[in-house]
Amino acid sequence: MEANGTFTITTHERSRPGLFVIPRWDHDLYARFTRSDECLACENCGFTRQKPFEPDSTDCESCGHHVWTPAVLEDQ
Repeated sequence: MEANGTFTITTHERSRPGLFVIPRWDHDLYARFTRSDECLACENCGFTRQKPFEPDSTDCESCGHHVWTPAVLEDQ
């Protein structure tokens, strides 16, 4: 769901790693998702980037922020 209330739907043949958007305080739900070993996601915009790179000193190519989190895959 976009900020203006519309939906954007994209299709891919298989799921891709992305930003976990459910609040982290929901530990039970967060535990159901697998964290990617190959990608990190920008905590600001959700842009994903393949490892290896240095997350502490790398700005997001999309929004310029520099806080990265493990990208998540579909729930188990």
